[in-house]
Amino acid sequence: MPPWYDLPLNDRLAVIQYIKYVLAVDRTDPKKPVQYFVVSPPGQPLYIPAPPAPTPALIAHGKDVWTQAKCWECHGETGKGDGEEAPGLKDDSGFTMHPANLTSGQFKSGPSVTDIYRTISTGLSGTPMPSFHDSFPDADRWALAYYILSLSAFTDPLSGEPLKIPAADRQALDNPKLEAPTPEQAYGLLPP
Repeated sequence: MPPWYDLPLNDRLAVIQYIKYVLAVDRTDPKKPVQYFVVSPPGQPLYIPAPPAPTPALIAHGKDVWTQAKCWECHGETGKGDGEEAPGLKDDSGFTMHPANLTSGQFKSGPSVTDIYRTISTGLSGTPMPSFHDSFPDADRWALAYYILSLSAFTDPLSGEPLKIPAADRQALDNPKLEAPTPEQAYGLLPP
């Protein structure tokens, strides 16, 4: 799904309204079509606070939350999407679904810890991924988000194999004070 910044704002808003009030309609019963956004208007927006600073203790707590929330049942013990419940998962339409391989570094709702926290908090509509907003407090969901992010650290997203990063570079990448003008320069792809 590409960004549509080249379209004027009013055109983008018109497309959103068309999707919500024309396309998102269940016409199974032509005499009583169900307009989802009219029948079930969206609730209050989710407030996402600033993430806490990551620490080894926070990530270790995230692993405990992973176990308590039974994330391993679908995503597997190591997050590869091979849990015992994985083969029987279906989406809301009854189609087979595969849980995300969290070690690949590719996440449906974005790769930042805030994106992962949001997915944990809201779930993914239409999929077996539930919301944990009411099940776990903010601190636990942040810890779980950092743990999930740690599962994909230093993994090639295309092959799934660990990246061959020299120890000095790995240590530099772990340094929160490291700054670079662009991501390409941070990884040495372009000269500074």
